[in-house]
Amino acid sequence: MKVLIISSEVWRDDMNGGNVLSNIFSGLDLEIAQIFCSPGIPQNNICSRYYQMTDSMIINNIIKGIPIGNSFLASDIESDLSESKPQQPNKGFYSFFHKNRLRTFYVIKEFLWKISNWKNKNLDDFIKDFDPDIIFAPSYSSTIMLKINQYVKKLTKKPMITYLWDDNYSFKRFNFSPIFWIDHLIMCHNFKKTIPIYDHIYSMTEEQAQEYGKIFNKEIKVLQKSGDFSENKIKTHVNCPIRMVYAGSLYLNRWKTLERIVSAMDKINADSVKITLDIYTRTELKKSQEKKLLRKGYVTIHPPVTMYKLRGIYQNSDIAIHVESFKIRNRWIVRLSFSAKIMDCLESGCATLAVCPPEQPGFRLIQKNNIGICVNKIEDIDNELQNICNNPEIILEYSKRTYNYGRKYHQREKIQKDVLEDFLRLAGTDK
Repeated sequence: MKVLIISSEVWRDDMNGGNVLSNIFSGLDLEIAQIFCSPGIPQNNICSRYYQMTDSMIINNIIKGIPIGNSFLASDIESDLSESKPQQPNKGFYSFFHKNRLRTFYVIKEFLWKISNWKNKNLDDFIKDFDPDIIFAPSYSSTIMLKINQYVKKLTKKPMITYLWDDNYSFKRFNFSPIFWIDHLIMCHNFKKTIPIYDHIYSMTEEQAQEYGKIFNKEIKVLQKSGDFSENKIKTHVNCPIRMVYAGSLYLNRWKTLERIVSAMDKINADSVKITLDIYTRTELKKSQEKKLLRKGYVTIHPPVTMYKLRGIYQNSDIAIHVESFKIRNRWIVRLSFSAKIMDCLESGCATLAVCPPEQPGFRLIQKNNIGICVNKIEDIDNELQNICNNPEIILEYSKRTYNYGRKYHQREKIQKDVLEDFLRLAGTDK
């Protein structure tokens, strides 16, 4: 069976969206192609064919009339002989906007895509040549991506599946910018118009499945990441000093919550280093942010690593950290989200430390099932970290609890079997 994936980001195992795709599709007997809308070099062992569109291609099309679209094979990426290569990002250009995350930039970007000729022969030929049986199109808060989904559905008339990752539709937002609200209204209009084209809808959280199911009168199935819950991952000893790891993005003020954890570490490590923190992130921090996080001897910031390397890092650590911001603006943004890195924490073999607002779905799952050390008030971080240092056996207990929970509810074989059955049913090949 052939599956065409439409996504905003490049498919890399060391990036959040790519990590989720690899988690879903790894090991399945499928032929996979991807349309993606960002610069970058794919890094995965699953997808064989790619079609890339980028902002710079859009600009060159408008100014110079250069056709949009770059198709290449996975084998082309490493080949010195191939002329077809993925377009890499202009680091200076993208770094500025990733650091500042200006809404105006995204509005201008949406407008430029709208007036460009991305619906062209290059795209049509790629889709028709691959001839997918199923289209898998994750949901984004982006009119561009919604328009691409609509176009591909109309062109192929094949079953389309979407995967809801965040709260893209509601008006539970805290923002005073007129530009934000105009853009959000346009996006919501297109989101509502796009929902009917989906033949199957997944969501990461039960909360979102219920809320959106009522709004759109659609059945929505919960699909969370699976994991490798091997018994040999269960911790049998705790390092001295205790080793904590955070791996993930630091935007939406997550870095602020980590800063508060670092502040608690300062007190604990006043006389000697009892606890350390390694941060692995793709987020480009400002110098002022780095200064607030870095500590010589016990807090280090690293570039992102592949999931394979991260598993090895977790194996030699004690605590895997998950954080969210406590600011009301950010709390509303992630109110229906289930961070992909939560499952990475749970399958790591470490004890999970979750520092989040109490209503956040990922935090609620960890707390409800008692599979992690939960802190839902920022002022409680000091006492909780001190308690862990005083009673390190807590780490061993939560490592075992997480293993038992994961084996029961998140084993990769069972979840992937369910996904494959859904795909076969939609493609009409389950008979």
